[in-house]
Amino acid sequence: MDIALNAADRELCSFAAQLLMGLVEPGQEREDAAERLMQRYRDDLAAAHPGADPAVLDDMALNFGGALLLEMERVGLANAAEAELGHA
Repeated sequence: MDIALNAADRELCSFAAQLLMGLVEPGQEREDAAERLMQRYRDDLAAAHPGADPAVLDDMALNFGGALLLEMERVGLANAAEAELGHA
């Protein structure tokens, strides 16, 4: 999967993934929180770029959402590996 984000969005994505993985219960609650974050990102894009093509905004939000899910997976795997090393 090829997801292109600018540096600020990559940083936001990384921070958001860490928060979601650390503070939100796994399962539907976490999925809903990620969905809300993705929608908020799209809403902020629309506010920052009035008149932008809605399809472009949707694509950008989907890119952000995909990157967020990948980063959440990375954080989850890192946390699991860390826990495993702590119990070894």
